[in-house]
Amino acid sequence: MVEPRHEHSDARPGPIAIIGLGLAALVAVSLVVAYFVGVTFERKQAERRPAPSPLAERVLPPSPRLQPNEARDLEAWRAGEEQHLRTYAWVDRTLDRVRVPIDVAIAHVATHGLPTWPISAAERQATELRQRADGAPSEKRE
Repeated sequence: MVEPRHEHSDARPGPIAIIGLGLAALVAVSLVVAYFVGVTFERKQAERRPAPSPLAERVLPPSPRLQPNEARDLEAWRAGEEQHLRTYAWVDRTLDRVRVPIDVAIAHVATHGLPTWPISAAERQATELRQRADGAPSEKRE
């Protein structure tokens, strides 16, 4: 039977500790050098940076200011549009046309489909002639 083989002595801790401390020192020195290089480059970049354009400054136009609070005006407009999409209203009472909420309109189109429009006599004749020329059977739509 073969005996298991193993080392009879441990690794020496002195050289391992020296290598570990050397690596830690190298990392620390690298961080310090990187910091100072970054600071130096940032300072040089700031010196070379051109002055901001005078057009970049926000200057209010002369009076009368037609829209003094753009954000509030946009919010009010969006609220009006949202109400327009969500409520019933008359479009034209004489023609009995109403506006319906968009949810109701979508549900109606989903269940009933889009309306078909009647075809004029000239359109029907042109379609029949085209179908005869193609050799397809004619369809009548109304």
